[in-house]
Amino acid sequence: FLSKAPKDVGFDLWMKDTRSGKKTRIELKASAGTYTRDCDIFQKLYFSARNEVDNFKKGRTKIMRLFLGNRPPKIFLLDKNILSRGAHFEEEFRMSLKGKKDYDSIEEIK
Repeated sequence: FLSKAPKDVGFDLWMKDTRSGKKTRIELKASAGTYTRDCDIFQKLYFSARNEVDNFKKGRTKIMRLFLGNRPPKIFLLDKNILSRGAHFEEEFRMSLKGKKDYDSIEEIK
């Protein structure tokens, strides 16, 4: 992982692929809870700012979902492809990712 430069906005940090060297913008979504089953990935997965949603929808960022209650923490990487498989955003008091979830398209980072 790499830190952002002062001019970098709209995401939390950079992730660098150790094989290809490609950098990806990451939006961190952490939970103090534990991961026990696939549906936990979408529990309380909120977006506080409109630009977070827009960047994700356009493929500018990926979501890194962390479960800090697991030892070691469980980490999953989600990209915009989840939206083409039935998931969608719903506006509540914040934006929330809802709908059909294709768990095969989510990659656990080990």
